[in-house]
Amino acid sequence: MTLSNDFVRGVGLLLLVGCGDVAAIPATPDLSVLRRNYDQPTALLDTDEANQTIEQNPTLRELAAAFRAAGYAADGVQPAGESAKADSDEGSIDIQGGVHVTLRCPGDLDMPTFDEGTNGSISLTVAIAKSRIKRGIGGSATSCIVRGDLAGIPIRVAVDGPFAFDLGGDLGVGAPFSGQILMRMDGTLDIAGIVFENLSARWTKDSFEYLYERTDGLTVVMEMVEGTVRLRDSQRLWGCQEGEPCGLL
Repeated sequence: MTLSNDFVRGVGLLLLVGCGDVAAIPATPDLSVLRRNYDQPTALLDTDEANQTIEQNPTLRELAAAFRAAGYAADGVQPAGESAKADSDEGSIDIQGGVHVTLRCPGDLDMPTFDEGTNGSISLTVAIAKSRIKRGIGGSATSCIVRGDLAGIPIRVAVDGPFAFDLGGDLGVGAPFSGQILMRMDGTLDIAGIVFENLSARWTKDSFEYLYERTDGLTVVMEMVEGTVRLRDSQRLWGCQEGEPCGLL
């Protein structure tokens, strides 16, 4: 990826530090509590509650397709790192401060159309300290339309409003990202015309997790690993195959 790619509208280096200078680092979202909620769900399910959890939520395949598409926002991290690295390479200095990136969204057609007026945009600020990108990144989507992949079938996904994501750890400037993403949508996520608010998800290339908060405030993690749907409660793991009741694993 290079900074001349069509989807990057602007990369602005806000702050640099070198030769003993001091620069402020933008505040970054802290998703540690959300991350802990994924690791430690609080509900203890019986068989009926496990089945109701599956029935009361959108399918994980739909959510996975939508969030992976919305994860397009993370593509802005690489041009931010490249911009900072270019300045760092000009001399032996540490980079500190922030990089603001705006991405044009591609739309949901076969051929991407990077037109803000038609398909919206995503803006984010990447914080950098000691030449490392901080793991927490915040931003906002403005009517951003992207294309999701639901088992080979394209679906329209629209993102609007603020969001935050966690890269799983700080990242070296200029280094490619691969691994786990935790994303919290504080705005709306439109999946094929159905609008959801205030969702979150955590995923890798092989797995997808969704945190479901029940009306009593207790939580369950719905997860999909290699196409298999499971539920994690506070003590146990349930298998929930399509068309069959959930059972303990």
